[in-house]
Amino acid sequence: MKKAILALLLALPVISFAQSRMTLHEEFSGENCAPCAYYNPPFWTLCNMPGNIPKIIHIMYMAPIPTSGWYYQQRTSFSDPRRSYYAPGFAPSGRYDGHIPSISSAHPGHIQHFTQAEIDAEAARPDSFSMSVATAWNAAYDTITATVTLTCLTAWTGGAPVLHTALVQTNDFMFPPGDNGEAHFENVVQAMYPTASGQGIASSWTAGSTQTYTVKAAIPQYVDKAVPMRIVTWVQTNANKEIIQAAQSAPLPRLVNDVMSVTTTGPPRMVCTTGGYNVTHTVKLRNTGSATLTNANIYYRVNNGPYSIYPWSGSLATMDSIVVSIPMFTMAVAGSTKHFLYDSIGMPNSTQDFNPLNSVSYDTFFIENTVGMQLPYNTSFESLDTQYYCTDKYHSMYQTFKIPIWEHFNIAGIGHTGSRAAGYLCGHAVWMQNDNIIALPQIRVPVPVKSTLTFWEAYTRTLGGYQDSLQVVYSPDCGATWVPIWTLTGSTMVSMPASYAVPASPSHYAKRTVSLADVPAGNVLLGFRAVRSNGNCIFVDDINVTSTVVGVEDLAPAACEVNLYPNPATDNITVQLSLSAPSAVNIQMLDAVGRTIATYTEAELQAGAHDMQVSAAAIVPGIYQIVVRTNAGSVTRSVSVTR
Repeated sequence: MKKAILALLLALPVISFAQSRMTLHEEFSGENCAPCAYYNPPFWTLCNMPGNIPKIIHIMYMAPIPTSGWYYQQRTSFSDPRRSYYAPGFAPSGRYDGHIPSISSAHPGHIQHFTQAEIDAEAARPDSFSMSVATAWNAAYDTITATVTLTCLTAWTGGAPVLHTALVQTNDFMFPPGDNGEAHFENVVQAMYPTASGQGIASSWTAGSTQTYTVKAAIPQYVDKAVPMRIVTWVQTNANKEIIQAAQSAPLPRLVNDVMSVTTTGPPRMVCTTGGYNVTHTVKLRNTGSATLTNANIYYRVNNGPYSIYPWSGSLATMDSIVVSIPMFTMAVAGSTKHFLYDSIGMPNSTQDFNPLNSVSYDTFFIENTVGMQLPYNTSFESLDTQYYCTDKYHSMYQTFKIPIWEHFNIAGIGHTGSRAAGYLCGHAVWMQNDNIIALPQIRVPVPVKSTLTFWEAYTRTLGGYQDSLQVVYSPDCGATWVPIWTLTGSTMVSMPASYAVPASPSHYAKRTVSLADVPAGNVLLGFRAVRSNGNCIFVDDINVTSTVVGVEDLAPAACEVNLYPNPATDNITVQLSLSAPSAVNIQMLDAVGRTIATYTEAELQAGAHDMQVSAAAIVPGIYQIVVRTNAGSVTRSVSVTR
């Protein structure tokens, strides 16, 4: 029994860290705030100077300045009330012991103007209280008990005093969580207890009186318990916002048993094969607990498949790492698909994992089926599928999310048709690599070649007039090399007013037509490359790759433009017509040997754009020709019907 009690005491240590006169600087910053990234490092350096550590605690609230980001959005329940309490007008700005520092500067409250003299003057004020805070984990490591002791040194009376308690942690990210490139954030407030309003305390104190307050601090799910954290507490009078005294605990001790999945390294980014593929990968483990790690379970899967278990055993000291090879497994190859390879680490030292946030890592790889698709090919990006390969490096917005620079946008009205388009992200390429290609599934270019790519593009230049470019490229060797065959640059790309960063209607798109005469016959990848020069977003939609059947000629390309979607189709096909003059229109479907399967439309149409519906619900799957006959001649397009 005595041994059990001793083990519990070792697992739940109590740490006390007392301060005399301690000041508090509360900063408001944001992950999308460019000035914040510039001014934060020198401000933190000033606060962290050895001579200032006994004088000042600096903490940070995330704010939606100039725009909201996910890092801020996780912390709104307390950062927003503190922002309302102080009403800072800009970022990075701060309040020092409740008041605006550097009041005589051009921008009062800006951390750029915060000085050593202000720290010395505020820390030299006479103490009215001494304050200390002790902390301890509970057995499940999901709650901290903070014991705050406040002792009055000289008789004191104040207006509406409040005790505030905050959980503070420094966060470092592999990639910046926002647009400003900042990846290091010091002493970010993760939670406040019981709320951002704190708890009221006595307004009159006699010299020598002491009061102890106990705060139960539940740890939010977004907090990684393997990263050191501490409790910061302060007494503030709401009558004038003055902070009377502040204190901070020592860092919370590490969990006894904890393991981190640092990285997963899977197959090459692009794999070209057919049939089946043997997947091999490694996972890097790190012991983030205080006890030596001797065993753990590695759970791994592809996409949403079932997890397999690989038991690991060895000896890993605290904060040491090891790379573990996972047994090979085989997966079937079907189509062109991006795959997610997940690793999840659990049961450190055969115990429950109390910190699952650091347990998952993953990698992505793309399998391109070497059996190329027959033309025609069409997409309007309305399905959030995984058939598009992106060559860019991934932007990790959080440990569990990765988004390529090229991505689907799903915003009402943003597509040329429907609500989605493929877009090259604005802004991020300032700090990312610039090999940015989105590739369509591999197609089979026929012989003799008469193939054409049409698509709709939306773009506007920034005020700086930067020379962004969009290229159409192809790869004959499964992404090893990319050959440009068409380029649009600068002002020739502009399709919408300069007041728009993203398209808001179909009229913001311009149609582009590219001949594929220079693309060699056989299996090739077609793609779009964005070449960014600090400019703007680029959007593409309604892509159509067609090949004219031998013996069938377009008789009226200038008089009538025709596009089909979706392609391949399962039931209904939309025939997009653009007539240069009024005309009678007849639409027929022909099979592979030229027989008429059905006649769909006979109508008199005015000049302009028209969408005509063709039903393929009763058609046997296969390749068919849609023939559009007008007064000026006929246009033929291929369509694939699938089930």
